[in-house]
Amino acid sequence: MKTFVATFLGALALASPAQAVVGGKPAQPGQFGYVANVQQSPEMLASMRTTVALVPLLFLALSSVAMLFNPLGRRTVGRVRPAAAVT
Repeated sequence: MKTFVATFLGALALASPAQAVVGGKPAQPGQFGYVANVQQSPEMLASMRTTVALVPLLFLALSSVAMLFNPLGRRTVGRVRPAAAVT
């Protein structure tokens, strides 16, 4: 439960600066040149590809780095599991 709360609070802490950068409101597709039911410009297609591919990869990389620094390894689990069985 503590991990969930820490993750939620971390995401909340990241969301606040992100909202400040974009003016405190969610981005609308029309702000970036997207027009529905029309052939998209090459710039718009490039920005869509970036949003769909590179942004998730960036967050995957960040979460991988966070997992590397996770102190809960096999040795720690081996020490904690017997202690938890006793209580």
